[in-house]
Amino acid sequence: MTHPDMVRYFMTISEAAQLVLEASTMGQGGEIFILDMGEPVSILNLAKETITLSGLNLSKTSNIVFTGVRAGEKLFEELRTTDEDMTKTRHPKIFIGQNCRIPGRKGTRSIRAARDLGR
Repeated sequence: MTHPDMVRYFMTISEAAQLVLEASTMGQGGEIFILDMGEPVSILNLAKETITLSGLNLSKTSNIVFTGVRAGEKLFEELRTTDEDMTKTRHPKIFIGQNCRIPGRKGTRSIRAARDLGR
């Protein structure tokens, strides 16, 4: 594992596919749909449960090694930032993201910085 505090959202393929299909019928053009993915899951707890469910004794047979967070990797995922709002749709697990506006030069710098991170 990279870090003991790592958390991620999980969703079954069928649930995700159903929500994506439902959202596709709601689009008017240009919306950003955000899916309610439930509560984030501790990767450490998930690893421990997987080891235990495999019939192994965690304390005797398995050591979990932490390798360190990789460049660009986050400890947690954000479905939205504090500057963004979400509006409800007719489906309780589908929302429409409302982007915040970043004025002038600051916005341009933010876009360039985000682009450069992707390289």
